[in-house]
Amino acid sequence: MNIVVLDTNILISAIHNPTGIYAKIVNMVFSEEIELRYSQNILNEYEEVLSRTKHGLSQKAQKAFLNNILDVGKNLDNPMQYDISIRDAKDQIFYDVAKDSKAIY
Repeated sequence: MNIVVLDTNILISAIHNPTGIYAKIVNMVFSEEIELRYSQNILNEYEEVLSRTKHGLSQKAQKAFLNNILDVGKNLDNPMQYDISIRDAKDQIFYDVAKDSKAIY
């Protein structure tokens, strides 16, 4: 099965455009057509961004979304931290999990 690590922007785009390509990717994760990998740091970022009022999600919707991720995804405990140059240092957590899990995206 193909493995993916999804940047938070993908999730937010899927929420705001439920018929767009990113929503299709998220739906593939939720239907377990592709396998999502994450770390606790990624989950923390998902939670923080989803809770922003500008996204218009109720606490119930936020919790349901995160629970779906927990149900279908796999947590990669303590991914190796790679020493590479990334334009946005906050994306390092996604790179590390993607590299360790051999994700395709």
